Amino acid sequence: MKSMKQTAAALAIAATLACGGECPVCAEQPVEGTAAPRGKDETVTIDIASRCGDIGERVAKLAPVEMKVDLSFLSRNEKRALGKLIEAAVLIDEIFFNQTYHLNNEFRAAIRNAKDLDPKFAEYFEIMAGPFDRIDGDRPFIGSLSRPKTSNLYPVDMTREELETWMKAHPADEQAFKSNFTVIVRKGGKLVAVPYSEVYKTWLEPAAELLREAAVLCGNDSLKKFLRSRAAAFASNDYYQSDIDWMDVADSPIDVTIGPYEVYEDRMFGYKAAFEAFITVVNPEESKKLQVYQNYLKELDENLPMPAGAKWIRDRYESPIRVVDVIGTGGQPAERRAGAPGEGQQAGSAEEHHDRQV
Repeated sequence: MKSMKQTAAALAIAATLACGGECPVCAEQPVEGTAAPRGKDETVTIDIASRCGDIGERVAKLAPVEMKVDLSFLSRNEKRALGKLIEAAVLIDEIFFNQTYHLNNEFRAAIRNAKDLDPKFAEYFEIMAGPFDRIDGDRPFIGSLSRPKTSNLYPVDMTREELETWMKAHPADEQAFKSNFTVIVRKGGKLVAVPYSEVYKTWLEPAAELLREAAVLCGNDSLKKFLRSRAAAFASNDYYQSDIDWMDVADSPIDVTIGPYEVYEDRMFGYKAAFEAFITVVNPEESKKLQVYQNYLKELDENLPMPAGAKWIRDRYESPIRVVDVIGTGGQPAERRAGAPGEGQQAGSAEEHHDRQV
């Protein structure tokens, strides 16, 4: 998640990198839209009169820190590719924003149009991707509404029992309803699963194009393959092959995690994956320091303080250990460690392929 200042900064960096660092250009702001599974005949008035009294202190706790990254070892085209990837991450940020709360766009408009509102409320709203304070138990810092467990992934008035009853009565719907990559909506009095590729098409189509453009600029074939397959997944809604291709990325100076991964935003069932993006560059010097551990991975696994039956002792330990510098993020909270696929991934990919340590 990013504040408006951070988003603007990311776009400025992307614009500069897209030109190989040689000229500043203006990048367009991401297209805003609405992707909300509303409840039955829902009418809500956005009231922002209720406000916390310490917004300045809350913003101050999340003070920005300048982190310098050495990109001198990248080629001009690789720097341009980074710019494309950062632009894609900004689009992913908008998808996540629409996943978290069904009234986010209405709140954003009300906050932007308020004339007597401290601008720090707008900044904190963008940081938190909504009116709820994620580091204060999801209590509202503006407005008086409570955060629903449905986020914006199910109809806001839907109960857990309603979905379970529907799946029992319509077993053919169960797979789509439990999919990590669908949103549940009401249509004609029925519950319907709509693929992410349709719900978030406004952002996924331009993001896919940016990934394809970045692939052309990248010199690493395995990264090219992943970017193209992930772009295809944005349209097909099938992420399995691109997950495999992500695991096969090797020896690339640029490391990218982008797509729907973690399921923490789905507080009702834990089915639906939230979008996130981590655009990183390998730190060669720091990565080299960790190579001493490469020869001891099996020994470290064998000596983990856990029951022997719970240990995963592999025949081969080929996964590289690398340190990366984060250039840009989007979506799911940025404190997630870069490149860590979570419960939102399709089952099978990690078991069938080697893993990556980032």
